[in-house]
Amino acid sequence: MKTRLGISAGVTLAILLFIAFFDNFTMIPMISPYAASLGSGTILAGWIVSVFSVANMAGNVGAGWILDRFGRRNPLAVAMLWAGLGVWLYGVATTPLALMAARAFHGLGGAVVVPAIYTLAADLAPADKRSAVMGRIGAMIGLAAIVGPMYSGIVRQAAGPTAVFNSVLAAMLIGALLTLTLPETLSLAHEEKGPRRAAPVKLRTIPFQVTSAAGFGIAFSQGALTLLLPLQMERLGYPAALSGSVFSLFAIVAVVAMVTVVRKWQHLVIARGYLAVALGFAALSLGSSIWLTALGMAVYGFGFGLIYPTLNAQIANMYSIHERGRAYGVFNAFYSLGVVVGPPIVGFLSGYTGELVVYALIAIVAGAGSFLLYHYRHVVEVTRSDKVGSAPA
Repeated sequence: MKTRLGISAGVTLAILLFIAFFDNFTMIPMISPYAASLGSGTILAGWIVSVFSVANMAGNVGAGWILDRFGRRNPLAVAMLWAGLGVWLYGVATTPLALMAARAFHGLGGAVVVPAIYTLAADLAPADKRSAVMGRIGAMIGLAAIVGPMYSGIVRQAAGPTAVFNSVLAAMLIGALLTLTLPETLSLAHEEKGPRRAAPVKLRTIPFQVTSAAGFGIAFSQGALTLLLPLQMERLGYPAALSGSVFSLFAIVAVVAMVTVVRKWQHLVIARGYLAVALGFAALSLGSSIWLTALGMAVYGFGFGLIYPTLNAQIANMYSIHERGRAYGVFNAFYSLGVVVGPPIVGFLSGYTGELVVYALIAIVAGAGSFLLYHYRHVVEVTRSDKVGSAPA
């Protein structure tokens, strides 16, 4: 990350994105058992797990308004601190309902973090470098997916869940301090009477709707895998640790794709990404061996590595610096919606058809999406503009 973005700002944004997703991924393997330790039943534990995403989705839209009115840096610092305190409250909770309230508090504060980081990256990166920048910082998501669950498992076993919660709070505090070293890209200095009144943003355009739908789709597929893959592995007689290993394989391949793939034509990259998702789920639908499962997860990881950073670059190219926060907020709300509705929908379907049939259905839908994205590429492609992306470094 060079030129306007600068090496120091680029490294800081990458670290912040790692911390943000480290926060999420450390919680994934331990929230359900922790809720059970507080006396929660299975149904209530499910609500405790999902309330974070519900609160996060609700907060994403408001987060965009905040970022376009009050700037990027200070709201990001406050959100990092807020999210860290939310995780710390997990350790204070003594009842399942108190834990649910802490999860909602955590999700609401964390709703600002990811849109703010990507908005800052979009503001600072030159227009012709945005896709590469999004790929490089997006690779931190995959790294967090590898490190976070492993870290929480080791620390929880050695020192208990409270030690995990406290260490995540410490990481978020560091992130809040690092945020203050970044430049503020949305200048409010010329406003004489307080914060800017944000002008309406055109979010009903076809390119934005397609991009948001693509974000929803890739998040839905993640939710499906989170629920179904462990069940498939158990059905095949493999240990739980092996399920974690194939998820790590997905993350490693996604990181490599994010860092190495050239994204010159964004619509083509997204279409190819969805083709890879379709092929990955097709391999999973065969379900006859661990090797097919590993192959499916690797191909899916490649598709995810193509899609997610490119969608973020696409949003950056669509909107001016004073509109980007709200655009990223709405986009992330659609992404969160996919995470929320994916598991219950595929869980309902798999109860009637089995997980292999659900994999096949997702493969068909992803393949159709790839075809449509390619066939209508002239509709969704957005031309890069230095004017749109110009911002002080």
